[in-house]
Amino acid sequence: MVKVSVPRGILRIGIVASIVAVLLIPVFSISAEIDPIDILKGSTLTKVRDRGVLRVGCDASYPPFDMVDQKGEVFGMDVEIGKMMAELLGVKYEVLNTAYEGIIPALQTGKFDIIVNGMTPTVKRALAVDFTQPYFTHGQSLGVNIKRSPNVKGWKDLDKKGKIIAVMLGTSNDVNATKIYKHAEIRRFQTAPEMVLEVVAGRADAWQWDTPQTAFHVGRNKDKVYMVDIPTTEYKEHSAFAIRKGDQVFLNWLNLFISDLRESGKYNELYKKWFTNTEWWLKLLPPEKPK
Repeated sequence: MVKVSVPRGILRIGIVASIVAVLLIPVFSISAEIDPIDILKGSTLTKVRDRGVLRVGCDASYPPFDMVDQKGEVFGMDVEIGKMMAELLGVKYEVLNTAYEGIIPALQTGKFDIIVNGMTPTVKRALAVDFTQPYFTHGQSLGVNIKRSPNVKGWKDLDKKGKIIAVMLGTSNDVNATKIYKHAEIRRFQTAPEMVLEVVAGRADAWQWDTPQTAFHVGRNKDKVYMVDIPTTEYKEHSAFAIRKGDQVFLNWLNLFISDLRESGKYNELYKKWFTNTEWWLKLLPPEKPK
């Protein structure tokens, strides 16, 4: 388990700050009274500590954030962050691998307490969940099939009739691709492996995905695909944690956690560990199936 250097009392400060923030919400009924103790008891933060387990939801197909090793166990940078949270809360850590298209409904129904999965906040998703401040920023990139489209310099080269762009259903990449491509066909897939295989096998011209994941899969298929970045001046996105709506106590504590992660230098350590040197964790992954 990773040790985190955190100022003493940050958990208590976070809870107090959260209660104060909630109490500042206007009360429009004269007879209505807000009891800080009731607010605290109703928070997921309190329920997690009473239960003794922090349950984290993710789709473990997003290297290096969330992956499955040769033993079938989920690991990655997001998992390490989740374990840091659990340690600060003094509870055990549990990760639940869930298909991406069902991850928000699973959170809403209480299958887990939080989504830590590189999720991009959108106005549509914000109707269903509450997001923390961003903990990661990245762009999108293309994994392009060498034979089908050998000379692609940018996404506009693919926006032609007869070209096929593969995306994961319901992701921010699906949303962005739908917006920018006016002539190419967009082909949607339930899982990342299906999307990548469609391009590697030559049935689509390119996939569009987050830059870290595209770099990983291009690296594993260099003889079949190459990488083309979408400039961050054209598009970039943030990743945040997602929780059930209306839990200001938990939300405030998580924002404090993210701020401390950056200010303590732990975020830079995590980035260097998972992005600068990738060979160590690549060896932990199952061998690729023949395509």
